[in-house]
Amino acid sequence: MATVVAFLRHFLEDRDWAVKSMRRILRGESGFTDQDSREDLFASRLNYLKKKDADGLYKQIAAEMLHGQGGLEVWEIKGAEGELALRVSAPEGKENHYFGVINIGDVSAFKKHLMENLGIEVREDRFTPSLFAAVNAPDSRVNLLIGAKKFIEGWSSWRVSAMGLLNIGKGEGPQVIQLFGRGVRLKGKKWTLKRSAALPEEAPHPEGLDGLETLFIFGWNADYIQSFREMLGQEDLGQELRIPVRKSFDPWPELPIPKPQSGYKVESETWTLSVEPLHVSVDLTPQVTAVSGRDVPTQWMGKRKRVDFSDATNVGLLDLDTLHADLVEYKAARDCGNLYVPRSHLSSILQNSTLSIPADDLFNPHLVQEGALRVLKTYLDRFVACMEREAEGRHLELGSLPAVHDSVVS
Repeated sequence: MATVVAFLRHFLEDRDWAVKSMRRILRGESGFTDQDSREDLFASRLNYLKKKDADGLYKQIAAEMLHGQGGLEVWEIKGAEGELALRVSAPEGKENHYFGVINIGDVSAFKKHLMENLGIEVREDRFTPSLFAAVNAPDSRVNLLIGAKKFIEGWSSWRVSAMGLLNIGKGEGPQVIQLFGRGVRLKGKKWTLKRSAALPEEAPHPEGLDGLETLFIFGWNADYIQSFREMLGQEDLGQELRIPVRKSFDPWPELPIPKPQSGYKVESETWTLSVEPLHVSVDLTPQVTAVSGRDVPTQWMGKRKRVDFSDATNVGLLDLDTLHADLVEYKAARDCGNLYVPRSHLSSILQNSTLSIPADDLFNPHLVQEGALRVLKTYLDRFVACMEREAEGRHLELGSLPAVHDSVVS
């Protein structure tokens, strides 16, 4: 972590070096090369940033990410155990916002190391509450988290878009996989959890948006990165191939296509969650997967038992009031304010669905309640998707697709 602090100070205090380094990276002359092709690792990447001037990019990073230009200050947040904050120094009488948070176990030893090796004196902030605890708040100004194992488990965030791994060994593989799972958690429009590419009706998308929706992982002295890539190859996940497209016909002036009526918004519709022939099946039985080559057999551990919600005994295990409240809360989180959820329909929906749980847990009220809520959430998602498709299908008009468009391969 001290290495990261030293780099940040160098970036802030030696602007000429930082600008020259970024300029080399944008030109594909970073010095980091692929061990097979010997091509610069950044030669075919960062295309959106290559359109920017390195000096202007430095100013933008300083203003938007670091909240200023100047020296680096390190502060101990006394109100949060193990938390240090980073900010850029400001003229006397002024303060810049904290831009980074360090989480560390032994604060005293780290403070001593910074003083003896980097000459950085850590000051004390006795008034600011935990910055890490508020990192998901809409007004959080923290853009950088630094730590060892703090971020691997026990928290989640929608904001993680890039990760840097420093001195990560092969033995830490499982923890690294957990860490990867923290990156780029997309809410998506209406909580679809999908990237913008899955929303063609919203095109054209802002330039560079696909980069924000991609998790970038940078490893320095990180042996596990290569092992992880080899593991992905064994899983037969495939690689991205760029194939040039050759046009063998003259482009059409306009292609007639159906499109939503101008000014129509599906949010203007209102629906009531009703009992429809939408069968939902949820299986909460633990599964084990054994990997051998490319064959991945899956086995279910123990006996499965289907919960029959038409049986009064099983329904008696449920707290329908809590189920209804949780489902209404989920509906609000998905931004479905145009959907009414009547409590009286929940039992009928459950009776038409399938829930499988371990046989030993059949009479565990907590697990049955959790499974029933999973069923209802899945049903709500499918119901809304079905209603939206039907509504949009009733409000179509004839449109045209030009030859030059984001939806057309060029």
